Amino acid sequence: HMQLACVNWYGAHQPQMVMNDLNTKSAAQIAEAIARLGFNCVRLPFSLDLVFSEDAIIPNASAVLRANPALIGRSPLEVFDATLEACTSFGLVVILNQHVSSSSWCCSRTDGEGFWYTDRYPEQAWLDGLGLMAARYRRNPWVAGFDLRNEVRPSGWSIPTWGTGNLETDWDLAAIKGAKRVLAEQPDMLIIVSGIMYGIRLAEIRDKP
Repeated sequence: HMQLACVNWYGAHQPQMVMNDLNTKSAAQIAEAIARLGFNCVRLPFSLDLVFSEDAIIPNASAVLRANPALIGRSPLEVFDATLEACTSFGLVVILNQHVSSSSWCCSRTDGEGFWYTDRYPEQAWLDGLGLMAARYRRNPWVAGFDLRNEVRPSGWSIPTWGTGNLETDWDLAAIKGAKRVLAEQPDMLIIVSGIMYGIRLAEIRDKP
């Protein structure tokens, strides 16, 4: 058993498509600092854009990767690979976090990203993205957890539910699908499911765990 003390290293889910601070320090320097400060775990958010945009080019790569020149010219997903490997090389457990679908900052009621599916990425694309990322790192034992979606919340006039059986709003049903998709690729993965309403509402779980 292991008690996790995690830090969130965000940025790859945003339009820049790489983690923050790779312009000032190498990925290895940042990973070493995280471990030296006493953390044993890193949560790495990603977008579905990062997963599926194989031909994507990192915007302004020479600036956002200034301290990591060896990564310039690589795809966003390859930079994600290298950053993740830097973390695990220092003995840091990695929690993958499916943060948003389209690369963007999170979170609001009007950003179109409140549910696990969007106009651009339907539920099946979300499930496929989970499966692809779980499979990609299954040979790295330090990639131990998967946070299925960040801050499920109202989107426009639609409100997420838990345990209602409504296929369009029931995060309980969707999370089960997502967990099964991840575990089909990596049976030992720790599955993390947040509550609804920006991740803070857990009341319904008492009646339908």
